[in-house]
Amino acid sequence: METKVVLEDGISVGGKELREIYEVVNHKKAYQYVKKCIAEGKILDEPIVKDIHAILTENIIVGGIYRNQEVRISGAGHVLPVGNGRYLSQKKIDWIITMPWKPMRYEESSENLQI
Repeated sequence: METKVVLEDGISVGGKELREIYEVVNHKKAYQYVKKCIAEGKILDEPIVKDIHAILTENIIVGGIYRNQEVRISGAGHVLPVGNGRYLSQKKIDWIITMPWKPMRYEESSENLQI
């Protein structure tokens, strides 16, 4: 019910952090963007992935770009290095594109999903 109020009425729900509200709204926007890309017959590529990331992180962090510094995770001994994000992302996108699955038509995928 709270999610519905945020998405449909744009009203902040008491006790929720602004970040949580942005996360809900951003996921709706990202879902709509993906549906639009499918409807337009676009192929998944790096710019689309970066656009999706930018939409998901809007008003939360700077999104849609590769990070240029190390990331430390509190309590973890491992530090995520900088520098290979672009290569790894493109490698993953190439892998997804070559998967032997049959893509769904827009009409098949969107009619049963309502946000």
